[in-house]
Order: sequence, then C-alpha cells, then structure tokens
Amino acid sequence: MIKLFDGKLSLNRWSRSNENTYDYFNNSNKKKIIQARNLLNFLFDCYPEEEKKELKARFKKDFDSSFYELFLYSFFLKLKCDLKIHPDLNKKLKKPDFLVSASKQKFYAEAKVCYDLSNDERKFEKLKNQFYDELNKLCLKNFHLGIEEIEFKTKKQPSTRALKNEIVKYINKLNLEEIDMLIAQVGHEGIQKLKYEDKDIYLTIRALPIDKSLRDKEVKRPIGMYPFESFWGGGEEFLKTSLIKKSKHYGKLNKPLILCLNTLGIRFYEGHDIEKVLFGISRYGYQNDKSLFKDNLFKSLDGLFFNESYSMLKNVSAVLITKIYPFNVPFSDYSIYINPNSTHKINFAELGLNHNFLVDGEMRYMKGISLDDIFKNEKKYSS
Repeated sequence: MIKLFDGKLSLNRWSRSNENTYDYFNNSNKKKIIQARNLLNFLFDCYPEEEKKELKARFKKDFDSSFYELFLYSFFLKLKCDLKIHPDLNKKLKKPDFLVSASKQKFYAEAKVCYDLSNDERKFEKLKNQFYDELNKLCLKNFHLGIEEIEFKTKKQPSTRALKNEIVKYINKLNLEEIDMLIAQVGHEGIQKLKYEDKDIYLTIRALPIDKSLRDKEVKRPIGMYPFESFWGGGEEFLKTSLIKKSKHYGKLNKPLILCLNTLGIRFYEGHDIEKVLFGISRYGYQNDKSLFKDNLFKSLDGLFFNESYSMLKNVSAVLITKIYPFNVPFSDYSIYINPNSTHKINFAELGLNHNFLVDGEMRYMKGISLDDIFKNEKKYSS
C-alpha cells in the first residue's frame, strides 16, 4: 500500500523559504510537522488506491494544490458522499476534480488554490526568499539581524558573498556590554546600522542582541526582523480572476458545478472580499427596483453572480471558500455562496452544510455542520 510520506525524519530545523514543501514534510522531525504529516497520511490512506501514485507525484511538485484536493476528497467523503475522481465530460480532454454523488443529487467539484500575488509577484517572492535563505545560513553569536530597509534594484538574484563578509565584520566590531548599556539608555535605535549597496540590492541592517540566557551559542536563522511590507486593497481581483478562469474551463455542463477556492494569501478578508466579488458592493443611493432592495442600502450590479454582463457564471452553482492548511484542518471554517442565477442547483441543506444565499436582495445564512464536527476524529493529530 502506497504511503504519502515515508521519510527518515532527519531534519531538526524549520523550513527554508523556497524549500520543497513535500521534501521538508517528508523528513522533518519537528513536532508540528509530524502531527500534520500523520494527519495527511491518515487522509491519504482513505484515497482510492489506484489514484495514490499520481496524487503523491503531484504532492512533490505542487504541495498546496495536491493537499487541497486531498482535503476536499476527505471533506465530501465524510459527508457520506460517493466520489469519482477526474470524471469524463462527453469525451472532452478537460476533467473536473470530482463528481460528487449525495443522496439524489450529483454535482462536479473543482479545486483551486488562490494566492494574492500575480505570477510576476510570486517570482519576485521566490527571489526575495532565496536571498533571505542565504543570509540565514550565516553563523553568528549573540546577535540577530534586523533588516529595516531593502530595495531589490534588478530582477537578478543578488549575490550574498560580499554582504555576508560585511555583516560578519559589522558584528565583530560590536561590544556586547556597550550595546546593552546603549539599549538601556536610548533603546535599539541607538545601535549603529550597517548600510550595504551593490548593483542589485540596497539594504540597511541593525544588530539586535539576543536574550542573555542564550548568549555564546550559535544563532540559527539569524534574521530576527524582516522589513515591514504594506499593500493597498484586498484580494478581490485575485478571487475574481480565479473564478472567471475556472468558470470558463468546462463550458456548459449537464450537472451543477461548485468551485472550491482555498484562499492562501494575506489579503483575503474572510467573507468581505468574496461577497464583493460575487454580489457587488453595498452602496447607499437611489434604488431602481424597490422590490429588490430595502431602505437606501443596495448592492451595485457589479458582482460575478449578480451582474448581467457575466452570464458565463451561470454554469457555476456555488462557490466554496476555505483557508485550509495541513495544520488547521479540524479547526478552520468554510463558507458556501449560492449563485441565484445558476442553471443547475445544489441542495446544500440536504448535505447539511453552511451556506449563504440571497432572498429578496438580502444575504441570508443557513447554519450547517462545521469542519470541527466533520473532522472530529482527526483532532488527535493536533494534540
């Protein structure tokens, strides 16, 4: 029988930023990773044996997407549904992830991991993370590094050899007792910075003394403070793009389709973003049709489900939104939003699931079973 993980548990460190996630999970002996790995092995055991080899291979290449498919399979399986993986669609080459059969209804389920970065931004993140990983290989004592400013001047991966030498020289010149006295008088701002610049990068670093009880020992992962990063806006555009692309993927279907999005970016604000994307922005103003909206608060017709120009989404019956990681499966949450204009309908009340729906222009919520209850037997892996 194929196992998802079968490593030797030889890594006693936290993952590096650009490290292959599967390889790290397969070999880490950190308690948190062992718990998550045991959970994933348990879920994988329930996956069809004839599909395991292919899924395991995809885990090694794209951990996030493969994990989410495994989660969704387990999710529907625990709801007493029957599942067919990658069902045929009238001889079309493209196949949805699952055909789900529940009681008297059948529907397709498609999984998608939604990040809040464009492809170019994700490439830059990898470049930046590789730079940080290289700096974290430094062997220092008594000090962490606080990176206060950083500017990547080109798209080229910066070399760290000269910078590492400058950091070692900078740290060796510092007198720990004098630094402690300086911090007591004026705080960390009194510590002299190291400024470094070459053709690819500019940054400033400040030495940060570690706790006295840990001194004279090697500092692992010496970067103790990363530069503050801010952004404008939420994750609406990324959600919208993901939904439109997936809605076009299979054309007209003879059964309902639920798009399942795992929103892993930091810009997503729970239900706020998804409601704006699907149903439009709530505004105060004149109402064209008083039978639809009450008082003076109404939704603009600019959502994917509530917008005359997006008839393409009529083949999407509902959207399931999660923010699931291997570490929070039993304790996370999910949201389902029903498309009022869909061609085919799914009865989520029959499935016993939470769902949101419109009634006379107002959003209503029907409470159902929680992930806490669905995955109650899996809680043992998080304790």
